[in-house]
Amino acid sequence: MRFSAPNPNPTDDDDFSDEFTDADYPLPDDDTDNASVMAAIDTPPPPTVPPSPHSQRFREALARFKVDGYLAADDEYGTSDDDFLDATTAPGSTAVRSAILRSAVFSASSEIRVWQEQALYPVHFGKHFRFTGYRLFQDDLTVSLALADMLRGHLTSDDIQIDITDLIHRLGWSPGTHSRERLTSSLLCLAHARFAVTNFDFSVTRFRLFDALRIEGDLIEGKLSGGFTRFQDEPGRGTFVPLERRKALREGLQTWLAGWVLATRCDEPVALQALYDHSGTM
Repeated sequence: MRFSAPNPNPTDDDDFSDEFTDADYPLPDDDTDNASVMAAIDTPPPPTVPPSPHSQRFREALARFKVDGYLAADDEYGTSDDDFLDATTAPGSTAVRSAILRSAVFSASSEIRVWQEQALYPVHFGKHFRFTGYRLFQDDLTVSLALADMLRGHLTSDDIQIDITDLIHRLGWSPGTHSRERLTSSLLCLAHARFAVTNFDFSVTRFRLFDALRIEGDLIEGKLSGGFTRFQDEPGRGTFVPLERRKALREGLQTWLAGWVLATRCDEPVALQALYDHSGTM
């Protein structure tokens, strides 16, 4: 397989190809007030919003990912550990680091895929995350949880091969081109994600999820990073997420709140502003 890493800092060229067009105004009826007609004709049409440079850059990165795939090039977040993914939970549930569910690393809102460099996210009942990569959302967390469930007990040094249709079905998304594109975008963002969590003792745990990733026809191929086990936390310490129950919720604030409840004791009041800050809804 041939892998090459997409450039996280593509050029700043913007595609401002949209053009303003004259609005078509109907001819007035005989009983229409001429002054109001003239006012309507003299009022310019609403301006067309040019495409965001951030969305343009993401589309370029996505196009490169579809052609070349992805290969990790940094050593700081890589691990040489040869670990098994969590296989202790019952089928249909999977483990995830609790701090992930108590922060806005996977945002509850929906925004443009902006590249972030060492963005700081506080963790309620914890310290903080420093995150580098494209902005992650709740549907990206859904994908990572489904992958962990499909690969339970998988040795991180082994190659992976997953059928796209099977994964989309497991995600509970409708089959079709839109879901395939959505999944491809999510995999691109998860491949570039770099997590650095500061623990209570101020030690820092750095990890990434993939060492290599490529979509070849209907197959997702590549290799997990040893850091995927850091994503699940130490055995018995992560939060177990029931995937079928999570699929019944709307991805966004509903799924984020469900994760918050699972990862906290919920034995004391929480300020509304704290929920805003830690969910990413602002």
